[in-house]
Amino acid sequence: MKALEIYGYDRTKGALKSNHIRIPLENLNGGLTMVALIKVELDKNVLRDNHKIEASLRYFDVHTQQSAQVAAHKKAGNLNGTSASVKKNFTIAEMAQGLQKMAQHYQKKEVKAAALAIDNALFKAENRFPDLNDEDIRRVYDILKKYQKDIKVLAQNNSEIQE
Repeated sequence: MKALEIYGYDRTKGALKSNHIRIPLENLNGGLTMVALIKVELDKNVLRDNHKIEASLRYFDVHTQQSAQVAAHKKAGNLNGTSASVKKNFTIAEMAQGLQKMAQHYQKKEVKAAALAIDNALFKAENRFPDLNDEDIRRVYDILKKYQKDIKVLAQNNSEIQE
């Protein structure tokens, strides 16, 4: 199994090493949460039931004044499709990642690559949610559509300047 993407976390800061992913968390007070969405590719030479994702969380328990750890695992064979909330959050994460990639390309003056990053993110969202009836998805989608329009104008102006 190979991790393809870690949404919301910078891969270049040592988060992904071989088959382990290490994500430092902020100091979370009671009631706060953080989500890590990880896109993986299963090894085609291994039976689906033999793929397993394990997660553990180490933390300092302020009540017991001791370090504690919780762990969980899930076999790929147990996954019967993707839940609606995971599908929604994954789509929002992909759009946010597209926006981040657009910004990175634009900072490097790679206007066409910036436009492509937005186009790809929107295309994936439209395919997954064709009617765009979820308000959270629609809100992020509309932000990307505005950037798409603006970046296309910049790309057109950039090509006119280079001619």
